[in-house]
Amino acid sequence: MLAGRTAVFLSCSEAYKLSVACKFRDTLDAMGIKGIIVTEEPNLVGVFTLEDKVDAYLDASDAFVALCTPDNTLSTGDVETRRNIIDEIQRARSRPLRDRVAVFKSQAVKLPSNIQPVYERLDPDDLAPALEKLRLQIEAWDLRSSHPAGPAIPRPIHLNDPTKGLQVGEPEQAERRVLNLFLDSSKDDQRAYVERLVGLITDERSSQTDQLIAGALLEAALGLDPELIGTEPIEKLARSDDPTCRIAAVGALWTLALTLPGRVPLDLVAILCRPAVEDWYVWAPALATLQELALSRPEALAIIAELTSSGNVDDRYAATRALLDLAKVRPEIIPPSIVEKLKRDREESIRESARVLEAEAARASAHARDRAYRRFFI
Repeated sequence: MLAGRTAVFLSCSEAYKLSVACKFRDTLDAMGIKGIIVTEEPNLVGVFTLEDKVDAYLDASDAFVALCTPDNTLSTGDVETRRNIIDEIQRARSRPLRDRVAVFKSQAVKLPSNIQPVYERLDPDDLAPALEKLRLQIEAWDLRSSHPAGPAIPRPIHLNDPTKGLQVGEPEQAERRVLNLFLDSSKDDQRAYVERLVGLITDERSSQTDQLIAGALLEAALGLDPELIGTEPIEKLARSDDPTCRIAAVGALWTLALTLPGRVPLDLVAILCRPAVEDWYVWAPALATLQELALSRPEALAIIAELTSSGNVDDRYAATRALLDLAKVRPEIIPPSIVEKLKRDREESIRESARVLEAEAARASAHARDRAYRRFFI
């Protein structure tokens, strides 16, 4: 597209530009399509040589039409078209528009053996049949006249059956659906869509399948715009007795941790990350959310550290493993006091992990620890 219009590159010789190429361009113009004759066009940005100019206009075109006129008669009696036309056919065939290439050839013209396309007849003295073929070809390619798009007019999002057609475990499909819905919708409609998803997840009449799919759609929506949800809906999900609601809550919190870490309510993550009392599908991603947040928020690290004091061995072991994973990424944020405590734990598996943790944390210098979270001090 060029200047907001569908564009067709017309490859032609100078000798037949006025009598043939310009007639093709006029026909395209009558269809609302821009016909490009390179020598008639201004230089585009970044163009310096003629080769640059041809490449730039080929890249801007939606289709390519070669006008193989009889330009040279050889001593053998063979008739050739201009070499620039052959070269431009080859360039067009190497680009995305290669599926929209048409060749109009004078009957006498012989093309090189490496270029043997299907072609339409071109009679420079009677262009009417060729121009009609051009119109039919444009229709076959489904090239439409176009104008500058301008701002998209928002379309309403239909809130009924948001999970219809989706399956559990297909996050890419959920992302694609939300993206398609959001591209042409208003922010008000997007917020209403998120509210509808939260309502579907918390509705006691919803099947678990619909709840899980709605949770995936909610994650996809927040990935596009994390400001579409407030703390209250997440808290409603996080404090629900239904584990599927809590799965959706931690999915939303995880997405926020990746996009707006400062907005994540850490207290809600803290109630979800306890292996002793929570389902694995909840506590494991909640603990991963704390790990992600601990890279920039020391309060998240404090919640993980607090788990190491739990009376439940599952809590302490999960917290130790989480600290070990963090040490491999940012050893300077691991508090030495926590390491020493874990080395004295009554559970051998935890003491063993603590020794590995100590070795990882030792990679950080004292200077790095001082500046673990701040480069400037007040």
